[in-house]
Amino acid sequence: MNGLDLAGRDARVLDAPAGDTHRPPSMAVPPRATIAERSWDTLRSGTTDFLSVLDAHLGVRVPGFLPPSECAALARRVYAGRPFWISDFDGVQFSLGRAWYTHLEQDREDEYFANARTSDAVVERMLPGLQGRLCEAISTLVGAPAVKREGWCGPGVHIFPAGEWLSRNGGDVHFDNEGLSGEQCARRSRALTLVLMLQPPESGGALRLWDVTFAGSDDVSEREAPVPARRCGLPGGGAARARQLPAASDPALHRHARPHLGHGTRGAG
Repeated sequence: MNGLDLAGRDARVLDAPAGDTHRPPSMAVPPRATIAERSWDTLRSGTTDFLSVLDAHLGVRVPGFLPPSECAALARRVYAGRPFWISDFDGVQFSLGRAWYTHLEQDREDEYFANARTSDAVVERMLPGLQGRLCEAISTLVGAPAVKREGWCGPGVHIFPAGEWLSRNGGDVHFDNEGLSGEQCARRSRALTLVLMLQPPESGGALRLWDVTFAGSDDVSEREAPVPARRCGLPGGGAARARQLPAASDPALHRHARPHLGHGTRGAG
């Protein structure tokens, strides 16, 4: 994963937890620190300037991208592909298709690039056409050609097993900068993340976004981290989970420059 080129822009497609918005009632919400919502039909029609909407908000929720029946079928195929799951961080999480950031953080970069073509073949075998549809979605949203970056893995699926450590504790606060070059970060090239949810949890789950922008360091300071975050209003949860079949999968998009984390979930899986 982390292998889309957007005519000079980079994008990343992954599955991550998401949920509801919470903020103390005494705190005013700045207009920019909100989650916008635009239907997929509206965005696909070209009547909305998506990038302007994204620039004015922390993220954009997109209802109606996939119907519930298709989400359920895709989730079942993810489970059927369990022999092909890649284990990361000693089994804390898994992926169908290789993820760049997990390989980078585990010093497995050579393994990632050596298996990029095989990774895409596995994803296409288990989830036919999904990689192409996600590339097409990015192209539609940004109004520019979107192609997989040569030598990198295309879109895949993150799996956060229910009842395990990550589903109870969530991930670390981070920026999605791993696939961007130092030059791109320095000139603040426009980049975005697309989060497509295949199956929500039985309860909990959130993709939390902070109103803080990248300032040259991947670390989020103690001063910035406690700032109340917005939880992107997806029917969220782990990328693939048992029993609970999803409602319509409503993807969310946010800028790479925003720090965020996947929040914890509950349920069987």
